[in-house]
Formats: sequence, structure tokens, C-alpha cells
Amino acid sequence: MGRQALQKLRIENSKTIESWVGDIKDEILEHGFAHIRMPQLLKMVGVSRATFYNHVESRDALIAHILTAQLQEIGSFAQELRMTTRSYKERYHEAVAAACVSIAGVSSRFLADVRDHIPELWKQVEAFRNFAQDELTRFYQEGQNQGYLKSCDPSLLALADRIMIEGLSNPELIQAQSISLVEMVKHYFDTRAQGIFADA
Repeated sequence: MGRQALQKLRIENSKTIESWVGDIKDEILEHGFAHIRMPQLLKMVGVSRATFYNHVESRDALIAHILTAQLQEIGSFAQELRMTTRSYKERYHEAVAAACVSIAGVSSRFLADVRDHIPELWKQVEAFRNFAQDELTRFYQEGQNQGYLKSCDPSLLALADRIMIEGLSNPELIQAQSISLVEMVKHYFDTRAQGIFADA
């Protein structure tokens, strides 16, 4: 018979977790987390083991908060696409700029760690790909309808973008090319803009 596990009551304080995420996010996104053990993580957030477990059930749960926060930040590109007070081209370029700023600190090591060590969390990355494709399809359809784009199939444009986004989330591909995520995104979308916009 052994001891029965007790259900731990966690303190619901999102400010504390947000603070911890803020303290370690840049380091984790740049260098990954597979090599970080609990004593080091506790030192990074500056709390005792008991305090940590009062708020978060595991290291992976804190990593989930970091990934969620980063995907929300990257997802801000969609707000730029919807900013109808700007011209269509401005919205496109502002969305690319927002995405580049948001992914600047994300390393292929972090992505590999999420994929390899927390596969259930990788589903968030896959869901983000779907979200991005839907937003881009809508934006390109609008451009097609308004005459801002050359004659093209908006869903195929968005599919090509999705393939690029999937390439970005393939750690081995990025590492093999010796290029940063930001450089790849900027080059891809700047080059694409030269080919899709109708002449004004």
C-alpha cells in the first residue's frame, strides 16, 4: 500500500507567474531549457522549491507559460494586418516588422526542446501555424478583392507562408542554414512583397 498522493492546491496568482516568466523568458528562448534542472531554475526565478510548487506544478508548466506568452506576442502580427486605418502595403510591412520583433529572441534550440521534451506543448506551435494561415488567407483575400494584389490565389499564398512558417519551426533546418529566424522571416516576406503587390 504506500502513501497516497495528495492533491496540491496551487495559489492562483498570475502576477507571480508573469514575473517569473519575465525573469527567465529571454534566457530560455535563447538557450532552450532541456539542460536546466530544478535547482538552477529555482535560482533563476529566485524562489524556494516550496514557493515554486505553490504556484506551478512543474518546470514544464512554467515553460508552457513562456511559450504561450511568446506565441501571443508573435500573433500580434494579426492586429497589424487588421489595422484598416493604414494602407494595405503598410499593414503588410508592419505585420512583418511585428513578427520579426517578436521572434527575435526565439532560438532553434528552444523549439527543439519544446518538440523533443514536451510534445503535448508542441501542439500550441501547430495551432499557431493554423491561426497564422487563416489570418494570412483573410488578408490576401481582402487584397485580391480590393485590387491591391496581382492576380493570384490567396489560399495558395497563405499555404506558401505556412510552409515557410513550418520551416521556421523546424530547428534542424534553421540550424543547418546558419540563419536566424528574424533574418529568414524578413527576407522571405520582403521578397514576396516585390512579387505580389499590384502596381500602384
